[in-house]
Amino acid sequence: MRKVDYRKTGQEATAYIGPSFYGIVEKNTVFRSGLPPRLKKLSEELPFIQGLLVPVSGLARARRELQMPGSEKQMLYRRALKEGGKHV
Repeated sequence: MRKVDYRKTGQEATAYIGPSFYGIVEKNTVFRSGLPPRLKKLSEELPFIQGLLVPVSGLARARRELQMPGSEKQMLYRRALKEGGKHV
């Protein structure tokens, strides 16, 4: 498999920081070349999932926000849990 320097292509990796959805996405997964079809479909069905997809450059900040009570990221995470995500 050919290695790609994503800094040269201008594509930044994206991390999913929400709860795991069985067979679709696991918590803390990083995507380097776009989202897989199953995750795209999930984000169409549950549009708020987009708020749990963050650029890797903002990952540390997003994880801190997940820990802050009442923050947008924390509310999105809890909503994803209610929609069937699993806290693993």
